[in-house]
Amino acid sequence: MNKKHKRGFLKKFLSLGAILFALSFSGCGSSGGGGGGGEAAIQQGKFIDSVVIGLSYQTPTSSGITDGNGIFEYRSGEVVQFFIGDILIGETVGKEIVTPVDLVSGATDETHPHVVNLIRFLQTLDDDQDPSNGILIDVLVRNAAVGRSVNFTLSVVDFESNTEIQLVISDLTVVLGPARVMVSSLGAQLHFRGALLDLFSGTYRGTFSGDDTGTWDITINALGIISGVSVSDEFVSDPISGNIGSDGQASLSGTVGSSTFSGIFSVEGTVSGTWMDDDGESGIFSGSRVAAEGGTIPPTAGSLNLSGPDAGVIGTVFTPNRPTTVSINQNSGFVQWRES
Repeated sequence: MNKKHKRGFLKKFLSLGAILFALSFSGCGSSGGGGGGGEAAIQQGKFIDSVVIGLSYQTPTSSGITDGNGIFEYRSGEVVQFFIGDILIGETVGKEIVTPVDLVSGATDETHPHVVNLIRFLQTLDDDQDPSNGILIDVLVRNAAVGRSVNFTLSVVDFESNTEIQLVISDLTVVLGPARVMVSSLGAQLHFRGALLDLFSGTYRGTFSGDDTGTWDITINALGIISGVSVSDEFVSDPISGNIGSDGQASLSGTVGSSTFSGIFSVEGTVSGTWMDDDGESGIFSGSRVAAEGGTIPPTAGSLNLSGPDAGVIGTVFTPNRPTTVSINQNSGFVQWRES
């Protein structure tokens, strides 16, 4: 069962009638859209501790079950509640990616006790007991959880030793086969940490400014290791390396120069932060993900030549995921674009 989600980063569209060009900016992996008046458009989010399938959810306007890709639906600004049967897993304002961390106030990573209890519970109920290929909550488990409740706010030790919770785990897993005990705290955290780091993996591009200006380009692998290069507008390029934590905090330093970049990455694919060097110069940096790990990195420039009768309609669509400058030769129909 393949439950890996896919990311899209570059779509193409260019519409010419008697030279008509439409250009718009689109963020990676977003869904839904606006509209004039009335009810907000339906958007889609994904629940991740790896992909979680079969999780019930409810908003003020809709309800459902997360699908084979962990997808749930919501409208902008709505609070989404997640359940297994009548057991409330947690709630948060709907967004593109939701993890158990988002369900716990004050949590930043997999080490928060409330988060640990949630991920142990979810992983224990996984249909095939292999969370690396996704977590499937079977309908039999959901049915067995009707009329039940679990207190996830207990300490990790108390949660594990609580006899009522042990009974719930037994009753919910015996419908799948022999009754289970909870997965270990360490095992649950190791898996979830890997899932969080994977959300940050990919290739990122951006700029830095302040006492120096330039561009940077890095890759984050599934282990959270960062490598890349920064290119100063005034000085030489500098290889950079570093690490990102499962909370999105990252620190990068030059292997030749003396600059250190510190910033926050979001699971939606954006990053911002500050930089400083040994000489006291400093500034800010920002950027975004342009390709998933192992994906095709989009070029920073390109061109397109279209031909045909003026009365004809020749078209395609181009939607860059980076700010782009476009020039059009109206005599020849030659279109050239370059990353701004």
